[in-house]
Amino acid sequence: MQELLKEDLQWCLRVLPSPVKNLMKERANRLVIAGGYIRSCVSREKVNDIDLFSQSVDAAKACAFSIAWGKRTIETDNAITVLTRPFTTQFIHKWVYSTPQEIVPSFDFTIARAAFWFDGVGWQSLIDDRFYPDLAAKRLVY
Repeated sequence: MQELLKEDLQWCLRVLPSPVKNLMKERANRLVIAGGYIRSCVSREKVNDIDLFSQSVDAAKACAFSIAWGKRTIETDNAITVLTRPFTTQFIHKWVYSTPQEIVPSFDFTIARAAFWFDGVGWQSLIDDRFYPDLAAKRLVY
């Protein structure tokens, strides 16, 4: 495993809505963004949504409702989606983790195997070794 390039992590943070960033800081080491949001930011594509992972179903639900005031929410068996702007935020509760290192290899495609989180001191990240080469080559490797 490697880390995101500093410039890519900074861009992910710059695009990230303030309420989500603040929530991640408040819940240091307990919320992780992973998957397509990072791929979209790195490739400078349109972001569809943000997927946040936590350590328990209850934690995911508590986080979702903490930023949902006045916003529409949709709950499914997999997640609570908060219709935030400029893109939706999904708090995944079907899959939970003990550490951020467990999330990255759980994604099917190498171009989605990326994660970042706030550890209480600074922003940390992990990516699969094939993340950058496959993203650059536009390879969809399962």
